[in-house]
Amino acid sequence: MKFSGIRWLFVVAVAGAGLAGVISSNVGCGGDSDGKAGSTGTAGTSGGGTMGGGGTGGQKPLKLSYTFDTSGASDSTMWKLNDYVDASPAKNLGAYSKPDAGLNLTDPPVMEWSPDDSESSTTSGSMKISVTFTEYGQYVDPVINLPAPVDLANSTLSLKIRLLSGSFTSGGVQFHFSTGAYVYSAGMWMDSTTFTNNSWKVTSIDTATAVPATAGAEFDPAMTVQVGIQITAGSMTTTSTVPAGRLVFEIDTVQAR
Repeated sequence: MKFSGIRWLFVVAVAGAGLAGVISSNVGCGGDSDGKAGSTGTAGTSGGGTMGGGGTGGQKPLKLSYTFDTSGASDSTMWKLNDYVDASPAKNLGAYSKPDAGLNLTDPPVMEWSPDDSESSTTSGSMKISVTFTEYGQYVDPVINLPAPVDLANSTLSLKIRLLSGSFTSGGVQFHFSTGAYVYSAGMWMDSTTFTNNSWKVTSIDTATAVPATAGAEFDPAMTVQVGIQITAGSMTTTSTVPAGRLVFEIDTVQAR
């Protein structure tokens, strides 16, 4: 298992009222490859949603679902850029949006709702992340903190992501989830070279085989508390270059069955 070479963020937030089924406003529905441990930070906390029904067509029932159908849906408003200040200067570009961090960035990352949809639907949308990397090792980490632990044991987490515009010349993307005291595990490393403009990619994590990034840490997918996806500029090599200009990504259909 590859883990991103930048610092992973364990986002600690105050949980709201409990919600254990499907968490959604809809019915039914880095770095490099030599990983390091992470730190604690803050980000948005998810609120309530709609409890999901059973599965259809022989599928398992949905346990989580974020489809970003409208700009005002809880799906769209409760995902945040992790804003933990990890270094000086911060490599986590989401930290520059933290009001009390006292940091300034000429071209900070932006996370916003987009009317584009992975299923070409005219009544649905996705989450758009725009970021400009200026150094190796910089990253953004869109996350959602669940209002109460969700049982994702023996489940499959999945999402769709695409590079809408920009030149992603180094680095990559990694889907991740955290359990208990924010002990995280990551999915397959998606190298920047696999991203082509406007082509949706699907990535998933099998929680039954997932392992914690920190060996021996207490890790229990039945107590999942956070889901996120990290986008990083990578590390310097003899052939790499820092991604130039503004990169625009879209994320859609984050689900667990």
